[in-house]
Amino acid sequence: MSTQAKIMILLLITIGTFISVFIGYLYIKDRQEKMFLKANEHSKTLVIDNILKFKEKSYLGPVNDYSCWDEIITYVNRPTRKWEEVNLTTLEAFNVSYTWIYNENFELIYSAYDSAHFNEEVPISKEIISKVFEEQGVCHFFLTVRDTLLEITGGTIVPSADVDHLTSPQGYFFVGKYWSKDYIKEMENEMDFSISLRSIDQTTTSGDNDGSKISVSKVFKDAYGQNVMFVDFSSKNQLVSELSSTNKLSNILLGLMVVVLVVFFVAIRNWVTIPLTSITKSLNSEDVTLVDNLAKQKTEFGEIAGLIKEFFEQKVQLEIEIAERIETQKMVDELYTQTVTLNHELQASEEELRQNLDVTMELNQALSKKQKEITDSINYAGRIQAALLPLNESIRQLEHDFFILYKPRSIVSGDFYWIKKFDNKVFIAVADCTGHGVPGGFMSMLGMAYMTEVANQCQNLSAGEILDNLRKRVVVSLHQSGKIGESKDGMDVALCIIDFNEMTLKFAGAYNPLYIVRDKILENGVTEPDFTEIKGDRMPIGYSLRLNSTFTNHELPLAKNDMIYLFTDGYQDQMSGKTMQKFKRNKLRELLIGIYHEPLDEQKNLLDITFEGYRDEYPQIDDVLVFGLRV
Repeated sequence: MSTQAKIMILLLITIGTFISVFIGYLYIKDRQEKMFLKANEHSKTLVIDNILKFKEKSYLGPVNDYSCWDEIITYVNRPTRKWEEVNLTTLEAFNVSYTWIYNENFELIYSAYDSAHFNEEVPISKEIISKVFEEQGVCHFFLTVRDTLLEITGGTIVPSADVDHLTSPQGYFFVGKYWSKDYIKEMENEMDFSISLRSIDQTTTSGDNDGSKISVSKVFKDAYGQNVMFVDFSSKNQLVSELSSTNKLSNILLGLMVVVLVVFFVAIRNWVTIPLTSITKSLNSEDVTLVDNLAKQKTEFGEIAGLIKEFFEQKVQLEIEIAERIETQKMVDELYTQTVTLNHELQASEEELRQNLDVTMELNQALSKKQKEITDSINYAGRIQAALLPLNESIRQLEHDFFILYKPRSIVSGDFYWIKKFDNKVFIAVADCTGHGVPGGFMSMLGMAYMTEVANQCQNLSAGEILDNLRKRVVVSLHQSGKIGESKDGMDVALCIIDFNEMTLKFAGAYNPLYIVRDKILENGVTEPDFTEIKGDRMPIGYSLRLNSTFTNHELPLAKNDMIYLFTDGYQDQMSGKTMQKFKRNKLRELLIGIYHEPLDEQKNLLDITFEGYRDEYPQIDDVLVFGLRV
């Protein structure tokens, strides 16, 4: 077989190998794209399901709070306007659109609705009430109202101790959320989906899942389990455009490979095939004129052509030289074959590395997207939590100087402060919930809601009795009974009630203390600081072995210019980046005694500077909250 034929066969093998590798690459790439698209659609569906379940649970909270309550049983039997104004107006905090209360005879005794969405009553029939409570004490179903949905959550009215709704109902409590355009827009922002409602007799339009977007349909049912409306969720499939960009890059690389092969083919033909053909014909015909032009070239083949010319001049010597040249040529061919083989192996390795790099880039992009979604959700939770905290403008209505040093460790905080004013009394609470970050943030929002609820219902109770009531609600809501493995969540609270007319302070604490620093005038007229510490009881707002013990109520007189400090343990537990020691409570007490004469803004600044200087480069280990008030 001629060398030219071998070279052509080698080129064909190279092209065939390249085509086979490329087809395999396309197959693997197509499989990977389908897997990524399917995983992306599944993750979007999970987001929708989780948000819908969270919305449902958020409306189950007020239902459980109001339906399991001894007072509402009394109200159902003897309705009064005063009880409604005190207790039912707080339902606005739960963002519901409609409220119904029925007695055990299915008679409507109370209803309230958002006049922005409703201009007449939307009753719930006796048949529906009987149906939804056939098997359990709570329910969740939908009604269609003006071409949209009214989401209804309800529970049987039972005594406070019956949190599982097992006793006979003494009435029925419902709340409803109207799916208005604003509410649907709010859910669209949370889910990053477009939402549209579709009646049962309407069919989906063709081409909804063409790959450019993700479409998910959910069906909602009424009290009888019948489908009442479809809700379609659709979102642009960003992964498709990203994969398209990757495909363009792959096509460019393919084009470059084709160009390389063409250049390689032309080079082999011009540099090897044509010179070899001329030399072969010259040797076969012993015609040196066939290699005259080749002999003029300063290449290996030009040298061979010169040798051929000398062969005919010195035949004997040329026979020996030709033999040596033939042997040399064989070695060159072997080296060339080895070089080509190594080149193919290197190309295959390079292609494999490119494939691995593409997979790695796609995984990094998916991880970055997930991280952004999680961070956006946490930021949104942080904005919700910040909105629930008292505004400085509302605190300034107390007409007393104050400062709040509030430094969350994460985006959302497990620490919170709560302030309410009733007539001449001011209720102030500083709390540290279990954990920090998102878990602590959820507990803090639950704590603020319950503090407001207890204070509204129990304004004449002492500070200790308020903490007792708050603990009962937390234990019931978190279903805590002391069993192994169940939730140990709770909070540490410092609560004080200040009567500025009587100049008295009532305090009760769950682990957290109260500090008071005032001026003390000695016999020689010199003034020195007088420090008072009221320690909290060593039991949390939550389940503990001292669950049956009551919180101690402390009462003490106040004087003008007294400094009152409430704080959580985040400041004193901070580690130093230099000494690796905690700041500790004694050092905090000395710091407060040293700065209590300063203006409130200066006190806050000094506390912040001291904290940051002490921790140095050591990361903040807990949420920090210090509240100061000058009487």
